[in-house]
Amino acid sequence: MTTRPLELRDIPILEAIYNELELSFDDGFPVGLQYPFVVVDEQDRPFMMAGVKMVPELVMICDQRPHVAVRLKAIALMHEVLREKFPAGAFCFVSPKFKCGFVRTMIRRFGWQKTWESFKVN
Repeated sequence: MTTRPLELRDIPILEAIYNELELSFDDGFPVGLQYPFVVVDEQDRPFMMAGVKMVPELVMICDQRPHVAVRLKAIALMHEVLREKFPAGAFCFVSPKFKCGFVRTMIRRFGWQKTWESFKVN
């Protein structure tokens, strides 16, 4: 077992693995990954793939002093710009400090969608 860069001949094998697992990534089988590599067996057959997918991440800094109605109006304006610039969407990682009420409001008022749980890999 060893690792090597992804090669075109690996794609059909990996697509078959993906289809068997019924992973259903939102945008299908991952293409256009940066730094893709595979783990292969002794016959150089890939059985695992990893790579980096660059996606937009939303970062927001918001003064908590304005009234909540003012902040919500500002967030609505930000959503208009973000939806124009990133029609496929962007990801937002919410601090546990703000998680409860903030996330419920974003889902209810702005259509945020909960996706897979995230983890940092060091």
